[in-house]
Amino acid sequence: MARLVSLQILGAMLLDTLAEAQNIDPGPFRFGKAFQVGAFSAEDVARSTEEWMNAVVVQSNSSAVSSLFCEDGLLVATAGLGIRTKNHSYDGWGNLKKEGVTIKSYFDWFATLPEQNITAFHHNIENVAANVWINQAWVNWTWQGNPGLTARMTFVFRVTPLPLGRFGVCIFQLHSSQLPESTEHDVLEPDQPMPDQHHPTPAYALQGTETWMKAVVQESNPQLVTDLFCEDGMLVATASEGIRKLDRSYDGWGNPVEENTTIGSYFDWFATLPQQTITKYHHNIVEVSSNVVVNNAWVKWTWQGNPGLTARMTFIFRKSSNGSCIFLLHSSQLPEV
Repeated sequence: MARLVSLQILGAMLLDTLAEAQNIDPGPFRFGKAFQVGAFSAEDVARSTEEWMNAVVVQSNSSAVSSLFCEDGLLVATAGLGIRTKNHSYDGWGNLKKEGVTIKSYFDWFATLPEQNITAFHHNIENVAANVWINQAWVNWTWQGNPGLTARMTFVFRVTPLPLGRFGVCIFQLHSSQLPESTEHDVLEPDQPMPDQHHPTPAYALQGTETWMKAVVQESNPQLVTDLFCEDGMLVATASEGIRKLDRSYDGWGNPVEENTTIGSYFDWFATLPQQTITKYHHNIVEVSSNVVVNNAWVKWTWQGNPGLTARMTFIFRKSSNGSCIFLLHSSQLPEV
């Protein structure tokens, strides 16, 4: 099975290689290749994801992996403690880490793990906005000493115009976390005027995140939390095993799960945990495009029975017909190592 999956990934690479014969100007954005305008689709998102898998597992080449990221790309890695870019890294609380801690340096380690393989994967692809796609991929990994784990991998792809009416695509962000086993100050009120919600900005992402925190912690109101999500919004929660939407849920492998497993039902539980509070948080806000903003918030939580944990919370805000909303929230616990 492992060999078949590797061959499947390699096959996707051969399809991309055919484009090189067309003398397309590669540009810096998509892995040395470009697409015709209007041709980019969910199939291309899947192929781009599999090209990343190929660079990690088949080539074991950290430079090839790093080249797939946008120049301003970000990595929140399964076994990483901070937020990495191509040039530096910071700890999630706004502090720079030592030099040399980059996207590439993470894959200097991860892409060279002995006997690494992907034994199964499934794409869960959504179009966020005109130039932004998300693949919430479920991936089964093995390597020497690890008999198997499932990673929840949020790939954010950004499409960028290129000369001659073509465009390229790169990974703006990857947030990866392990699928969980079968989970002293109050949140501050915003102290600045609310900006125009029809045009998301970093300021809106900050206030939108804190509005979410207030609905969860201070008001403990599941409906208020749910109302902050887009109609097609998604939740990949710290203590949940699948992908939740407003009206249904699926397991990440394409299979629906039991009824009433939704975004709302998760917060029926989480937003009502006794003695819940947030003791510290920090915003890490970046713009993906003119109408998509990401906040990789670092948040310290406590509640009855939990003396404290740090969550890495990727909020993706999108412009909608009613203002701005949360298109995706991927939350995972900061690893111990």
